[in-house]
Amino acid sequence: MTGYTSASSSFVPQVSTSQSCYEALQLFRSYPEAPCAVVCNSLAEPVGLVMRDRFFLQLSSSFLGYYQTDITKLMNTRFLSTVASSTDTDFNLGSISSLKNKAIDRHPELRSDCIVITNEQGQFAGIIDVAVLENGLTYS
Repeated sequence: MTGYTSASSSFVPQVSTSQSCYEALQLFRSYPEAPCAVVCNSLAEPVGLVMRDRFFLQLSSSFLGYYQTDITKLMNTRFLSTVASSTDTDFNLGSISSLKNKAIDRHPELRSDCIVITNEQGQFAGIIDVAVLENGLTYS
C-alpha cells in the first residue's frame, strides 16, 4: 500500500482496484485522519475516489453485502482531478480559485469530495481536501 500526504497534511491511502471493501475498511481504520482513499490501477493512475464518510455510510446500510465486494463497486469514477506540473512548486492563486469554482459547481453530494492530484504522467500524486480550499490554503 502506498499513499501521499494531502494539502491538509493527512496521509491519503492509495487502494488497488483488486482490493475488497473489507481491505479498504482496514485502511481507513489504520489512517483515521484520511478524508478519502484514491483507487488506482496497476500503473498508479487514479480511477476512482472513495470518501471516508460516504464509504462508512454505504457499509453500514448493507455491511454483509459489501464486505467482500471489490472497492470499485463503491468508488466514485467522476472525481475532480488536476495535474501538478513538475515545474510548479505551488499552485498559484488562479489555480486555487479555478479548483474552488469547479468543486462548488459539482453535484451537491460531491461538493465536499477531495480533489485528486496527478503528476504529468497521470499517476496519483496526492489530494486537496475541499475543506482546506474553502478555508484558504496557507503557505509557510
